Amino acid sequence: MSKPIEELTFADNFMFGAVLARNIDLCKEILEIILDKKIGRISYSNTEQYFEATPDSRAVYLDVYLEDDMSKAYDMEMQAYDEPDIAARSRYYQANVDINLMAKGMEYKDLRESYIIFICTRDYFGHGLRKYTYENICHETGDSLGDRTRKIFLNAGGMDDTISEELRELLNYVAGKGAHNDLTRRIDAEVISARKDRRVKMSYLAYDLALQKSRNDGWNDGWNDGIEHRLLEQICTKLKKGKSNAQIADELEESPENIDRITSVARDFAPEYDLKKISEKLHEKDKLQTIQ
Repeated sequence: MSKPIEELTFADNFMFGAVLARNIDLCKEILEIILDKKIGRISYSNTEQYFEATPDSRAVYLDVYLEDDMSKAYDMEMQAYDEPDIAARSRYYQANVDINLMAKGMEYKDLRESYIIFICTRDYFGHGLRKYTYENICHETGDSLGDRTRKIFLNAGGMDDTISEELRELLNYVAGKGAHNDLTRRIDAEVISARKDRRVKMSYLAYDLALQKSRNDGWNDGWNDGIEHRLLEQICTKLKKGKSNAQIADELEESPENIDRITSVARDFAPEYDLKKISEKLHEKDKLQTIQ
């Protein structure tokens, strides 16, 4: 279920991507803490990276996808909701990353080293560890396959002390235990800043609407979830008080164009202002557009 952007934390997928997109150096620092080693200079990064192996296959959106100048690729995922088969999901993400990396004409030996990293708010493997690292090994000898792939699952609720102090503080922060060192305080400052950024707010609106449509297979089933409903509710409350479009735009810090689009439909439903009917009409007319 969606929630207001003011309530989003670093553990929410959207905020996780938004914060790291705004600060590539912070993203690199977090990666180095997770991997417990230095990485090359980031040469490419993207949030909500879209991968589709074939037109008829299931597409994936990676939260934060990066490549460095040492020919390594990294996918970082924030996993704050329950995933019934996270291992299979990591396998599919790995496959899509590999297909993306494998350009036509490349040889298999040129396939880059890659890491799939899930930052989780629960322990999926039941050993109480804060960090689980997997790679393909031979059952008979214990030798690594050497396919240059690793999957890392971090558990924000773990209790062991086998990880670095920096990673422990990062996971405690993800678990909602506050910012208590330099890194987490900087992340927290970025979260607070992102919540107030108008462009981030509008991006979240687009993200939220797309997510609701995907989950509910249609606008109507999910109309009363998320910030779109809250925005309509606020606008209609002000219309009932006789506020002008200009006053509403100023008080809600919304663009006049966006307010005009909404009120042009909402006024047809006065004085009751049925929010669901307004939402349906907006969708039908394709009036509500995201301002990038």
